[in-house]
Formats: sequence, structure tokens, C-alpha cells
Amino acid sequence: MAATREAAEPHAAGGAAHARADRIYFGAMALICAVTILGGFTPSFFLRSTLMAGAFPLRPTVIAHGALFTTWVVLFLTQTALIGANRRDLHRRLGLAGLAVVPALAAVGIVLITQFEQGHGVEPPLTRAVHLLGNGGPLSLFVAFATAGIAWRRQPAVHKRLMLFATLALQPAGFARLIGYVGLGQSPSIPFFAALCSSCVVYDLCVDRRVRPVTLAGVLLLFGQVYVTDLLFTYIESAPA
Repeated sequence: MAATREAAEPHAAGGAAHARADRIYFGAMALICAVTILGGFTPSFFLRSTLMAGAFPLRPTVIAHGALFTTWVVLFLTQTALIGANRRDLHRRLGLAGLAVVPALAAVGIVLITQFEQGHGVEPPLTRAVHLLGNGGPLSLFVAFATAGIAWRRQPAVHKRLMLFATLALQPAGFARLIGYVGLGQSPSIPFFAALCSSCVVYDLCVDRRVRPVTLAGVLLLFGQVYVTDLLFTYIESAPA
């Protein structure tokens, strides 16, 4: 019995250290996502009437999209904090809200993207395809990751990574606006996003001594979508009329 107890103690200690590392990493990532996403949309959405005097009123679909967008970010931040506080009971109950937010955000997002494309008027097929990829790609990844995260909720290591990836899929839009407000242009956007994605891989290597398949797949999909979209936008902007 003594030998069994002694063997179990290092395992328990390792589990506690792993849980503590998870709380720190995922808590920090949730905070970074909240700051960049919510900060990026403060002038144009949250404080629009104050910081953009005379700006045209937002369409109902834009308001609905922004409200749902905000709900998801706040929900993710709260859920991460609840796990950090070891309140898994409240975490599970609040998680039910995600079942409603994901399809609602997807439906409103599709309507909004359609309205945006109609507002562009007649475009060359390639330009329209790139616009659809730029707007629809993040939404599609968000829905895919969030849905998978809900389905894998009984496997915490996979669940928390999928929910992080769902939130990261929304992040470039907020960060692009945020750096634009401080006059940095768009050049830091992709390196910053690459650093966020890469941190997931680094974390796995440091904590698990391996890269989890869900992490590798998520990072490749997230960064691949952003990088390919940027390359295509650069191409159509430089192509002769």
C-alpha cells in the first residue's frame, strides 16, 4: 500500500501542475483575445456615437452581429475564469448558452456577409471569391471549432483547445482595427496572429512534450486561412485592372 501511495503522489502532483499551467495559459489567451477583439471594435461599435460623431447609424444586422460577437467573447472569458476558479458546475451550466450563440452568430454572419457583397456591386469573380474567403473563412472556422468543442466537451484537453481556436478565428478582425487606430497599418497583423497560433504549439511542447493533433490541425487551419487570404488580397490589389 505504501508503495502504491508513493507512486500515486508524483502523478497527483504532476496533474496539479498541469492544471495550474492550463489555468495560466488559457486564462492569458482568453484575456488577450478579449482585449484585442473588444478593443478593436470599441470606436466603431461600443462607443460609436461618442468617438465617431456624425457616423451613419449601424444596420440592425450589424448591431445583432456585434452583440452576439461580444456575447461569445464574454462567455469564453467567463468560462475560462470559472475553470480557473474550479467552478466546473457553473461552467457546465453556462456552457448551455454556447448552444444558442453559435448558430445565431452563424445565421447573422451569413446575412451580414451577403449584405456586404451586395454593397460591393459588380466585381470580377476572383475579387468576389477573395472577399467571400476573407469574410466567410473566419466565420466558417468559428462555427466548425465551436461545434466541435461542444461535441468534445467531455474531453477537457480537446474541448478547451477547440474553444480557444473558435475565439482565435474571430480575432484578426478586431486586431486589424486595433492596430489601425494607433497608426501601425496592417503589417503587424499576420505576425501577431502567427505568434498567437504558435503559442498553442509551444504550450503543448512545454507541458505535454508533444503537439496534440487537435492543436496542429487548429493552428494550420487558422493561420492557413489568414495567410492565404492575405496573399490573394495582395494579388488582386497588385494585378492590372
